[in-house]
Amino acid sequence: MAPWVEAARGDDDGVADAELVDAAASKRKTELTKWSIGEAELRAFNERTLIRVITPGSDAGESLHLFLVFERRSARWDDGR
Repeated sequence: MAPWVEAARGDDDGVADAELVDAAASKRKTELTKWSIGEAELRAFNERTLIRVITPGSDAGESLHLFLVFERRSARWDDGR
């Protein structure tokens, strides 16, 4: 879980310390248990789910250009005006 836990304010390296990560993992497990969601349920969900991360304007996930279909190239780009 470490990559998804935000570091404490003022943390020099910007990486969450082990105590914060452990606390977040413990809270996650406690909250999921309240809904009767355990490791088996999470594993089953993961096995039957395909997750796509679409990131417009970024290459962090699957890129997507929202206006590509609607854009027309301007002649001004070709003649340098």
